[in-house]
Amino acid sequence: MKISLYDNKLSNFFISLLDKVDNLENIVLKDNIDKIKQKILKSTLTFFVQKYIMKIL
Repeated sequence: MKISLYDNKLSNFFISLLDKVDNLENIVLKDNIDKIKQKILKSTLTFFVQKYIMKIL
C-alpha cells in the first residue's frame, strides 16, 4: 500500500485538528475534549480504512 501525498496532507490535517482540540482544553471540560478527540480519531480511522478498501477493490 502506497501512501500518496494527498493521504499525507490529510493525516497532517487531522493531526493539526487534534492539536487545535487540545488548545480548547482551557475553554471546555477535559472529558469533553477526550470525547471530541475520540470522535476525530474514529472518523479519521474510518475514512482511511474505507479509502484503502476501495483501492483494494
